[in-house]
Amino acid sequence: MPAELIDNQLYLPYPESLKVKTKFLEYIIDGKKGSALLDSVEVIFCLGDGINFPSEFLFKCQKKRIPVISYKTHLDEPLFITGSVLRASDNTLLKQIECYKNKKKRLVIVRKILERKFANQCWIGLKKVRLYRVINLENCLEVEGLRSKQYFRCYKKELKKRNVEFKSRRTKSSANLFLNAGYTYIRGIILRWVVFHRLSPHYGFLHKCTRYPALAYDLMELYRCWIDKWFIEYLDRRSSLRDPNNFVRYCSQALNEKIFVAHQSQKISRKEFIKLSVWQLKKYLVGKNKTLVLPEEYFSLRPGRKVKL
Repeated sequence: MPAELIDNQLYLPYPESLKVKTKFLEYIIDGKKGSALLDSVEVIFCLGDGINFPSEFLFKCQKKRIPVISYKTHLDEPLFITGSVLRASDNTLLKQIECYKNKKKRLVIVRKILERKFANQCWIGLKKVRLYRVINLENCLEVEGLRSKQYFRCYKKELKKRNVEFKSRRTKSSANLFLNAGYTYIRGIILRWVVFHRLSPHYGFLHKCTRYPALAYDLMELYRCWIDKWFIEYLDRRSSLRDPNNFVRYCSQALNEKIFVAHQSQKISRKEFIKLSVWQLKKYLVGKNKTLVLPEEYFSLRPGRKVKL
């Protein structure tokens, strides 16, 4: 499958070589040469095992502030390559660290993320869960763990109807291989906007600050259900589970779908929806918004009628 530049996302499946030439990135895939203008690229996603990144390529991506995500099928976690966080005029990084150390603000952010995550999981038949009675982070994680068990129990039944083996997220299976590829692809888009808004990807609020970009994983919780749902749709259209390459392409096309955002009263693409969530989080961290308002997808019960806000 050739490389694709979809909405400024450069997707390179199984590249044989990478070379930087002035403003262009030249690559070879399946013996065919191609090139992409780096000024028009926001994130680079590489799929495959035998990838060697030349130093010129990494230096150029750091200069252009382009995150690079390398997903190898035999590894559980992808490789994230990002440049250092630059200083912003509103001291974004300092205020992010202050909110991370402030237990009350951190609890507010975790509540909002989990409540929106639980609301997005309702597509599979679960009910919404409010966390206004939860008073600490430990209880939030306990509720999230119980909810995840319920969600994947229902998801396992959906995959079983389609004759796909799925025991749990921690076991190695073809289903997890496809889901991990989709998660990594959409996580790269989140990482792009986290770096763009001068936020540190390593100071997360829900996940612990370790070697992986915790903030990107936090925001990824809002959109995991998209990948899960798209995988069900993908199975209904194509029965083969040989290569996750086609599923990543299916996810990239689904991100262009227009959805209605209630608090903005307009339709935007899912990719812009992700960008908006990072922007809303930044405005809350720097103090421009007193409350954290994450964008919410509106589902009309009466198609054709105007939405009353």
